[in-house]
Amino acid sequence: VGNGVVGNGVVGNGTLGEGLDMLPEADEHGLLVAGCDPLLGLAAAIIAMRRGPRIVAVHQSTGSAIEALRAGLAHGVVVHGPARSFPRPPVEVLRWQLGTWQVGIAAMGRTRVRSLEELASRRLRTAQREPGAGSQRALERALARIGASPSLPGPSVSGHLDAARSVTLGVPAGVTMEAAARAFGLEFLPLEAHRSELWIDARWTDHPGAVALVESLTSRALVSRAVLLPGYDTQAMGVAA
Repeated sequence: VGNGVVGNGVVGNGTLGEGLDMLPEADEHGLLVAGCDPLLGLAAAIIAMRRGPRIVAVHQSTGSAIEALRAGLAHGVVVHGPARSFPRPPVEVLRWQLGTWQVGIAAMGRTRVRSLEELASRRLRTAQREPGAGSQRALERALARIGASPSLPGPSVSGHLDAARSVTLGVPAGVTMEAAARAFGLEFLPLEAHRSELWIDARWTDHPGAVALVESLTSRALVSRAVLLPGYDTQAMGVAA
C-alpha cells in the first residue's frame, strides 16, 4: 500500500472510488489485505492452492495498514498490539482473532543482550521499524518504562523478517516477533505480548475473498501450519473479536 504497483493495480492517487487504478486486463475481484502477521501470507497461499478467490496480501506495518483502511485502499487489514492499548478501527469493520505472540529483541548469541537496560546503556545498533509499527511502539514503551532514551541507533527495516535478517548480517539487535527471531536461530528477549486480528471493512464482508479468508482461519490446513510458528498461540484463531 502506498504509491506503487500491487499485482493488478496501482494504489495511491487512484481515480476509482476506492483509490485504486486497475491495470489493463486486471482481475478486479481480488481481496486486498494489508498487514504483517505471517498468518496472512499463509492463508493467501492456501486459498491460492485451492484455486479460490484471489487474496492480495500486502506487507505493511500495523500503522500503515490502518491508514490504508481509513483511505479505502484496502478491503481489510491485519493488525497487532497489546490488549490494554489495542488499535481502534478507523471505519466500521468485522473482526476475527488470529493469534497471540511476543514482540521483543532478537540478537546473536555472541551479543549476549541480557536485558533492555543493557541494550539501552550500551547503545547497541538495533534494526527498527518505522514510526507507527506495532513492534516499534512496543520498543518505545519498553524504553520509557525503564527511563531510557526513546530512540536507539540503527537501520530502519521493513518488517519482522527483515529485522531478524539484519541481525544475522551483523546488526547487533533487532526489534521483531518471536517467530521471526527463532526462524533465524537468534536469541529472543521478550518485551510485550501482542494479539493479532483480521479486520474486514464492513462494506466488503460478503466479498468472495473475504468469505474464503475468514473460513480459512479455522481450516485444518492453516491451523496445522500456524502451530509450527515458534511462540505463536493459535488457541483463539478464527473467533470473532
